[in-house]
Amino acid sequence: MVVLAAAPLRETCARPRIEAAVAMKSRPAGGTRTAAAGGSETLVGGGLPPTPLSGLVARLVMSLALAVMIGMATPMLELARPAVAAAVAVLVAIAAACSFVVQLRARARQQECDRAIEALARHLRLPQLTRRACRASRWRDGWVGVPDRVVWQYGPGAPNTDSEWLTELVDVTGRRFGGRYEVAQQKPRQRRVYLVRDLSPASASAGDRRVKAFSRQIFGAGSKVAVELDDDGEIAAFEVRDIDAVKFSDRITQSRAERKVSNLMPDRFRAKFDVVRAQVRFERRPTFPESVWIPVVDIDTSLDVLQSYDQVEIQYAVDEDRNILAWSPAIQPNLMLIGTPGTGKTVTAHTLLVQASRYGWPIWVVDGKSIEFLGFQDWPNVQIVATTTAEQVAVIERAHALMEYRYQLITKGTVTENNFEPLLLFLDEWADFRANLLDWYADVKPGGRGSSKPRALSMAASIARKGRSSRVHLVFGTQRPDAEYFTGDMRDNFPLKISMGRLTPQAAMMAWESPVIGTTIPRKRRGRATTVDHEGMPIEAQCYRTPDPRKVADESFEAELLDKLRPAEVKHPRLLIVPPELDPANADRDDDFVYADYASASWVLASSRPDLDPVAQRRCDPVDGRTLSSPLTMLGLGGDAGESREGTDATPSTPPSAGASSMPSAPRAGADDVDDAPFTTVDDGYDDADEVHVGEVKIGDLVLVDDALEHWAVVVDVGDDLIEPDCVAISWRDDHDGDGELTVSTDDIVIVRKPSKEPLDA
Repeated sequence: MVVLAAAPLRETCARPRIEAAVAMKSRPAGGTRTAAAGGSETLVGGGLPPTPLSGLVARLVMSLALAVMIGMATPMLELARPAVAAAVAVLVAIAAACSFVVQLRARARQQECDRAIEALARHLRLPQLTRRACRASRWRDGWVGVPDRVVWQYGPGAPNTDSEWLTELVDVTGRRFGGRYEVAQQKPRQRRVYLVRDLSPASASAGDRRVKAFSRQIFGAGSKVAVELDDDGEIAAFEVRDIDAVKFSDRITQSRAERKVSNLMPDRFRAKFDVVRAQVRFERRPTFPESVWIPVVDIDTSLDVLQSYDQVEIQYAVDEDRNILAWSPAIQPNLMLIGTPGTGKTVTAHTLLVQASRYGWPIWVVDGKSIEFLGFQDWPNVQIVATTTAEQVAVIERAHALMEYRYQLITKGTVTENNFEPLLLFLDEWADFRANLLDWYADVKPGGRGSSKPRALSMAASIARKGRSSRVHLVFGTQRPDAEYFTGDMRDNFPLKISMGRLTPQAAMMAWESPVIGTTIPRKRRGRATTVDHEGMPIEAQCYRTPDPRKVADESFEAELLDKLRPAEVKHPRLLIVPPELDPANADRDDDFVYADYASASWVLASSRPDLDPVAQRRCDPVDGRTLSSPLTMLGLGGDAGESREGTDATPSTPPSAGASSMPSAPRAGADDVDDAPFTTVDDGYDDADEVHVGEVKIGDLVLVDDALEHWAVVVDVGDDLIEPDCVAISWRDDHDGDGELTVSTDDIVIVRKPSKEPLDA
């Protein structure tokens, strides 16, 4: 039940109360016409006449006179002894006094009711003043006391279905009688409203009373609230019944009510609306962990990949309730991973790779930055990590060829889809790979009528469209969903998306077809992402943290975790791609190699060509990394510099050159592009601060919450305040996962920073 406090919760933009006492004048014959709220007219008398005190005094005097007469007449008539007569007279006098006191208190209580009737006459739309309009009973707490039950009779024109009308009725009743009331029942046919007094003990927490008060203001005076406390006596949850189901039927209004309640409570709460039952339940929202290490899940490795294919669930994150979110490739064939540097995108990609390898899946990796997956070159079941452009082209070409080959087998009726071992293909940092590929293609493009673009680009899109039936699954990683390749057709081929960190409204529109989803993620919470739940609805999640084998220290927690995650059995051997110029089959060839030569390069087992195996070379040829990476070595001056250092193991005499690489490659990723880059600052992606009218504030803008602290936060929602009707509520969320609400007048000016309107495909 809703406790209705006499005073409003806020002073800002407070709604003027309807209470207006009728002037205490003598009532003219027939009453007078007065304009009521809403424009209708009601007939209201001048005031209720007070109960005369003279009648009570006269009855008291008569009772006392009777007592005296009894005392005097009894001895004269010799009906009793004098002592008995005196006692009878005293009892009569006491009875008379008690009767007078009782009637005097009844008169005082009636006066309280009269004042309440006069104050609410217009609000109740009474045709005339009558004491039948209010019935108060069960008085307690004091000589006059406060009634526990008040029944109001309203006029035919009263808007009894209006929540504000009921709120005003309860407010004025509480102020007039000095208690807190709530609507217990309403009988429209009899035009009656039954109010009951809240009898919660005075020791009830202020938070309990506050919840009931603002719930009435948000959901209507007729709503009822039941509060649940935890072991510490704090509010853990509360349920509001008899809400306006029509008003709160849409998701936008429900979200605003949820944020309003959270902003009025010391903790964040979430809402679960049941519009059918006209009720809502609020529960304390759990906090997201700042980091969650990848769990070591028990997997039945005795099952063959064909047997376990339909049951594979690659866990990658948890939601706020710690529910595990997983990717089921048999249902969602492809996954798109979106995120700028520093958001945790590469770490999440490592999580997907490690989890898939434990199921015994063969994995091919196209490492667009050339350095993000180096630590997994010797990871069990990772067959190849392509780090050069030529290798990456060969991987895409062979994955596409495998897909087409399997389609041919299906067409011939030789096999069915159930005979195919799954293959997981990672295309990471697509924008970098695409740029490098176009630059490289200019050097290896065949003459004549060769294609203007490398066919690897169209093959990647083809794998996204057709890979499911051939069980060639794709994990597509990119920093932003560029419009050039993220069309509707491409988007539909990725039923599961994970967008890391905060998106701009433009990027959110491309990724989620909504300018709102994913735009309020705290920027200083690495690994926080937007994804979908098991019902396909976008939710916020915390992605698992997986160590990079290349960066962990020996005997550290990360090293121990990787040992537990490492598959015990290698089911798929490592592979190498033989560069055309190093292939013995091309020993007699004099002409330059073109795109097709690299695309169709030979593949061999890594164990058969240790001279081409980067893992074997790193193990056999330790070098002084500091000297090798110095500018002097790069400039060809490394010999002298290396001799001046003590303890160097090896110093190359000549620097690497573009022609020294066995396969052409031009990676463009800089040091500041790696996933360990610092978090983006508040200035990234937004225009300069500007003063705008509150009506121009949009979701996704940055709003200045506190000028003195330079506290900026992203706007989560903008809409009419649910408590203050003449105000606008701006809900916000900052980079530290804090949230709140600004309540401003509809004419106010606020300081915001709009998202930059730079084209996504720039």
